[in-house]
Amino acid sequence: MAIASASLRKPVSTSAAATPPVSWEEIRYFVAAARHGSLNAAAIEAGVDHTTLSRRISALEDRLGVRLLHRGPTGLKLTHDGKAALVEAEQMEAAAQRFIVTSAGNDARLAGTVRLSMTEGLASHWLVPRLPSIAAKYPHIQIIIESSNITSEMSADADISVRYAAPTVDLDLVARRGPMLHFKLFGTRAYVDRHGLPASIQELGQHSFIEHTVQRHAPSLDTWHAILGSLPVKLRVGSYISVLAGLNEGQGLSLQPVYATTMAPHLVAADLDLGLKSESWIIYQAHQRGVARIRAIAEEIVAMGVRDQKSFFGG
Repeated sequence: MAIASASLRKPVSTSAAATPPVSWEEIRYFVAAARHGSLNAAAIEAGVDHTTLSRRISALEDRLGVRLLHRGPTGLKLTHDGKAALVEAEQMEAAAQRFIVTSAGNDARLAGTVRLSMTEGLASHWLVPRLPSIAAKYPHIQIIIESSNITSEMSADADISVRYAAPTVDLDLVARRGPMLHFKLFGTRAYVDRHGLPASIQELGQHSFIEHTVQRHAPSLDTWHAILGSLPVKLRVGSYISVLAGLNEGQGLSLQPVYATTMAPHLVAADLDLGLKSESWIIYQAHQRGVARIRAIAEEIVAMGVRDQKSFFGG
């Protein structure tokens, strides 16, 4: 593919002829960094660590002989050459997508059903409110969501699963990092008015708790469940709706992701940093890489997680 932009093309000389050609991976990393304005966010999208991504972008700049990005304390900004290069790079990206779609046969159609498996809370608070934007982009894909626990295994009937742990059982999976979930203790205003909120770990024993049992499947929350073993747990339930019902009735406090207040604004978070967080993963079967509708929806979920990390998930 010819690249017309001068910022992506160097004069050919004897020394330049020996220079390794620009790789598509380096261009893809540059596009991700330009879009997000952050090495960390771009690295999450690209599925590499930020050091690797930064090194590859620097290598691209060295080969082109131009500076594409300014790296500053507030993030990344495109240079004049970078803006011109991004236009060409995005055209290459679009062409690559068309190539994949054209070459993948019947499975290249962006139409059909995609079954998602994720927790009840993650689906209702995060994904479902954002489905209209996906539907507008892929009007012929029907999404079916089934709630499930948060184990690292792939659900048998799901095309894509969102889990709180990296897959360990079945290695024949494509796994992409999702958002990092941060957790706090929540109670209702009525509970807080009667009992207050704990300001330290030592004060936890003065309160009662509602345990959301599906969280036991998140290895990063093991510390919390060890603490719960010595605390007065009034209710243990596996349903997120039941957790909210228990909270509403003032039966205790419950550990929930910080986004819980988006659909339950009456909840009050304790000003106590327990340092509890959990990674999430978007996974699908490796043999479905060539199924365009599954790959497209998985990429949409990954991109949404990157966009919403600070504003929705915390951290």
